[in-house]
Amino acid sequence: MRHLLIILLFTSILLSSNTNRALYIKKYKNEAKVALVIGNNNYQGKLSKLKNPVNDARDVRVALEENGFEVIYLQNANLDKMDEKISKFTHRLKSSGIGLFYFAGHGLEVDKQNYLVPIGANISDKYKVKSRTIAVNEIVDRMRSSGTRLNMIVLDACRNDPFHRGGGGLASTSTAKGTMIAYATAPGSVAKDNPNENNGLYTKHFLNTLQRTNLNHVDFFREVKKGVYDESNGEQFPYVNDGTIGDFYFKIKSETMKNKIAKNEVKLEVEQIEEESSFSFKNERPTTFSININQTPSNAKVIIANINQEYYDGIRLPKGSYKIKVVKKGYITKSGNINLRNDLNINISLDKSSSFPKKIKNNRNIWHDGDTGLTWQIGIDNQKQNLKWERAKSYCANLSLEGYNDWRLPSRKELASIMTKGSYSNPNSNKSKSYIKKPLLDSLNMKYQLFWSSTSKSDEKAYFLSFSNGGDTIWPKTSREYTRCVR
Repeated sequence: MRHLLIILLFTSILLSSNTNRALYIKKYKNEAKVALVIGNNNYQGKLSKLKNPVNDARDVRVALEENGFEVIYLQNANLDKMDEKISKFTHRLKSSGIGLFYFAGHGLEVDKQNYLVPIGANISDKYKVKSRTIAVNEIVDRMRSSGTRLNMIVLDACRNDPFHRGGGGLASTSTAKGTMIAYATAPGSVAKDNPNENNGLYTKHFLNTLQRTNLNHVDFFREVKKGVYDESNGEQFPYVNDGTIGDFYFKIKSETMKNKIAKNEVKLEVEQIEEESSFSFKNERPTTFSININQTPSNAKVIIANINQEYYDGIRLPKGSYKIKVVKKGYITKSGNINLRNDLNINISLDKSSSFPKKIKNNRNIWHDGDTGLTWQIGIDNQKQNLKWERAKSYCANLSLEGYNDWRLPSRKELASIMTKGSYSNPNSNKSKSYIKKPLLDSLNMKYQLFWSSTSKSDEKAYFLSFSNGGDTIWPKTSREYTRCVR
């Protein structure tokens, strides 16, 4: 009787598990899955250089692609690159059901919040951490707001923290509904690098478990934890903070109940659960279409000028006309119009700018500064250039002058490069002293010499420089100042 009860209980568990997988296959078989995989190991300064993270990230990328994920990949990235790829990733998630963020590298905890460290982050003490790293909570919020069904964040980032008196480790933080955060080790503990193997200990078992079938995501990370714990003799104990609802399977394989019971030597005839075929079709015309621009060089910036939305690969837009511009410093800008009627894939290559002559004679429109290699716009009616900051940036970005389309609003540093410590007399002005190079001074012929820079202080304020006294000032972006473009 006891053996019969055990057999019935075991059979009930198998039936339930198999039923869940059958329902999952039926409902989510074609669910889109997007991952962002980042590996940073080339650290300097107080944060030690690591061996495994880039190897880990490369192997995770391959394994996830084999399991049907679209993978955005990044290695040894600075803060700007990480932020750029996170933005691209979260845009992609808006048309996806599953999101997975994987990071291997240094992670730091400050005030019970976790931060991921980019390459090149100049962190001398813990007070610099928040402004020079990526907050895990920001990633959680951005993934959650994308509307995905289920999100996973995997942090193989619990290395030694030089700013933590106890040695470091990440903090356990509350997670959002629909999100699971998997840590390489328990809160406050440190995961060691694994210099004798290609992969770190945690990622090694993450990759091994990806080869197994029919594990939902909860059981998957439980098996990863068990493997790490056993191999480290209990020294490293991975931790999971789970707020997910529903199931996800990395790899799923259909198998009859009869075969499963036979493998466990249970001789019991059980009816096979089969997935029923069904179909439903209707005519449906798409209302949006995707634009994918393959730019060369690959880090050139793509701008869609007549929409407020930032471009990303595969952006979907309603049918219509759009103004496209591709720009990169040192290259000739390309711009044009597209008439979007279906999905569009475009290849755009930029040509390098030819070197500009160091001296230009008899040109009233541009002046080349041989000291810095910058070319400046001159000889215009400055009354037309008394602009608000945002309008000044737009004016320069859309300027076409002397065959060049890559003009921009100069930075604070670039404006300072045309200041001098000497003084000049300008016969066209009642000013006897000015801190600006003479060729530019002679071209200005203006009453005031206050110029916007592109350097922003905050959402509301930016820097302008005065060439009448050599100083710079923070000023509201809604005020009107003069504009001078540079390339």
